[in-house]
Amino acid sequence: MAAERRFAGGASRAARSSLQREWMAFSLLSSLRANFLGRDECRVIVVGLDGSGKTTIVYRLKHGKIEETHPTIGFNCECVEFRSSSGGKMIFSLWDLGGSQDARSFWRMYYGNTQAIIFVVDSSDLARMDEAREDLHRMMMEHELWDAPLLVLANKQDDPQAASTREITEHLQLFSLSNRVWYIIDTRATHLLEKEANLNAGLDWLADILLMPAARRQEKAKQDHRARTAASSRGLDIG
Repeated sequence: MAAERRFAGGASRAARSSLQREWMAFSLLSSLRANFLGRDECRVIVVGLDGSGKTTIVYRLKHGKIEETHPTIGFNCECVEFRSSSGGKMIFSLWDLGGSQDARSFWRMYYGNTQAIIFVVDSSDLARMDEAREDLHRMMMEHELWDAPLLVLANKQDDPQAASTREITEHLQLFSLSNRVWYIIDTRATHLLEKEANLNAGLDWLADILLMPAARRQEKAKQDHRARTAASSRGLDIG
């Protein structure tokens, strides 16, 4: 399934209703397809500021190659069948949400039934890191997302000006998310070599986490937080 919906900034109530109906229709189709195929399907929202590389990442995960993209103003939806390194199979329904300031005001419309969050950061854009942090932590306060695992993709690591994953962890204050399972990984979505792009490694972690029982995920969040606290006190990497 592939879909794209666009809208202008300051959309009317009618436009919001239209988007919501379309979202519900695609959600229903996703559930029906998962039942037909007999596999788990995970609804994942892919969010982040405009220009971070969200659409490039989603298309590469879907098609296995770099494709020309355009700024997403509404949403794109692509389904990716994935087998983790531990053997688990999953269908990821990736909802790529527009990252412009206007589009971000619509993110809430897509939170319902979300099982995981992929937050994409442009590692070279330190000037907007505070803005990214504010949007991320605002999302973390939403009740509909309270148990959703968080995968942060520190994208564009091949840029000479890119911040390290540790620096981005600190900028985004990920260490404060003590009750949530989270993971940050470096990615290079436009790298010609798939292994260097490092996108599948992120999905590998996400698939294994989502196959865990909810109680086990909560316990892991606490264990990870204790381990990171201990590592930080020794000056080690806390990612």
